[in-house]
Amino acid sequence: MIKLTKPKLEDSIIESIEKIKTPEDILLFMDNIRYGYVDSNNEIHLNTLKGFRKTYKTLSIKDILKYKVGTCIEQVFLTKYLLDMINVKNKMFCTRIYEPNNFDDLNAEEHMHCFILYYINDKVYHIEHSNPDKVGIYEYKDEEDALKQINNYYVNMTDKIPRSVTEFFNVDEGLTFNEFNRYINSLDRLDKKEIEKVIKDLDIPKEDFYVLSSGSLVLRGLFKDAGDLDICISKKGLELLKNKFNLKKKENGFYIVNDKVECVVEDLNERRYDDFGNYNLQNLEEYYDYLITSKREKDKIRLEIVKKELGK
Repeated sequence: MIKLTKPKLEDSIIESIEKIKTPEDILLFMDNIRYGYVDSNNEIHLNTLKGFRKTYKTLSIKDILKYKVGTCIEQVFLTKYLLDMINVKNKMFCTRIYEPNNFDDLNAEEHMHCFILYYINDKVYHIEHSNPDKVGIYEYKDEEDALKQINNYYVNMTDKIPRSVTEFFNVDEGLTFNEFNRYINSLDRLDKKEIEKVIKDLDIPKEDFYVLSSGSLVLRGLFKDAGDLDICISKKGLELLKNKFNLKKKENGFYIVNDKVECVVEDLNERRYDDFGNYNLQNLEEYYDYLITSKREKDKIRLEIVKKELGK
């Protein structure tokens, strides 16, 4: 751990940037950037993420270059800056094990990796520097293939726990890890088309589940999108999911199916739900009864929508 005042941008760094003409030049330049982070006390932590959740802050491009240090977040952001400089199309992505906005275990290990793809002559490339085991430039047949292979690599590193991949567009200066995760969460929304795709991938009979909360509003056409998909499922449906997914049970009784879906087991014969075409959806009156007791700010918006639909 190194504590220092904010350094000046070295002339040699400026000269090296001015010489960059190709993605290969960028990869060589990135050797100037060490893996690590600068904390809120301006202390540099090299080759470690100890204390990361407590004191990490994102850096501006200038500070990345001045400190010559960065996690995958900063290194991808800098790579984007350099690719933009030489007019090469690119996209930043984040693969992670999902964490809700209120996740507050500051000692937990983090499971996130940011990476960048670039596009030249109808070909897709991944340029990697922050992962020491994968430093290099990799070619893929298309973007879908790249995202699948890269994500699977990190899934296999974490006991095959499902991970989501989200494109992101900027890295604001001074964010904590939790704040950066919230930013990624804000981009990872499910519209009606996405929810229908997620349900199709679950591959369980209509009679063995129904869609809860905001997902049911999206499928009714009453709400734009949902952060995730909650479903109520029969015991038979649960067994079908267990055969396909590595389910994790939470303390509240819900099961994490994957990064987009959670389910809870109920006797569906004793529950009220509405037959809505291809799907069974939570009964609106039942959802209304829940919403009027909720203290969550986001539920106030949903309450007004449901009230209007029910004519209350």
